[in-house]
Amino acid sequence: MNLANIEFQKGHINEAIFLLEIIGKERPSYKEAKANLALAYKNIGKIEKSLNIYRGLEYHGPWSLSAKFNYGTTLITIGDFREGWINYEYRWK
Repeated sequence: MNLANIEFQKGHINEAIFLLEIIGKERPSYKEAKANLALAYKNIGKIEKSLNIYRGLEYHGPWSLSAKFNYGTTLITIGDFREGWINYEYRWK
């Protein structure tokens, strides 16, 4: 996960996606990795793929607050303001 985050921060989104997909296959219950994968897909313009991942997550734990915020920004990107603003409010939590 750390390597994937480093690649993401360096702007190597496809490398981060590759690593996050491996994590997802090896540890399907690792929800934070899935949330990071959704964010990476959003960053390369694969919005529907990103939204499908976000919609399939169970949001529990400290990672979920930023994931909900990122989900909100993704929804706002496609014009779903009603649901997007609700999740966008997680930026304050």
